[in-house]
Amino acid sequence: MTLCHFVVRGVLCSVRHKPAFESVEQPYAPRLLSSISVGAAGEMREKMGNRIFVGGLPWAVGDNELRTHFESCGDITDAVVVMDRESGRSKGFGFVTFESDDSAQSAIESLDGSEMDGRSVRVSEAKPRPERGAGGPPRRSY
Repeated sequence: MTLCHFVVRGVLCSVRHKPAFESVEQPYAPRLLSSISVGAAGEMREKMGNRIFVGGLPWAVGDNELRTHFESCGDITDAVVVMDRESGRSKGFGFVTFESDDSAQSAIESLDGSEMDGRSVRVSEAKPRPERGAGGPPRRSY
């Protein structure tokens, strides 16, 4: 994980992300800044415009089948079925990233409720993962 710091409208912001390629020496800030917007109250929220969530996937569906199901909507940069770490089985949902926001919107409109291997899949815009604490009891402030 890499931690990037930058200033948006006078507010110091930090973003953790996993680089796509460990050996690339270019900074990731321009790509990250394009996907982050600042709300009226100054809170940060990530724009997930070209990434969609796909839920209700059959257990047998893999990355390739997911990509094939959505190829009719536009150019896909990434298609991932989320797998359980311990069992190695599908968790029944995944994410598809398109080249453009328009392709993602087209996929949501045309494939929400479509069938894959006899199951109806839900398609919606992906939302950023909520921040999770480190776990354990809260720290005391003295």
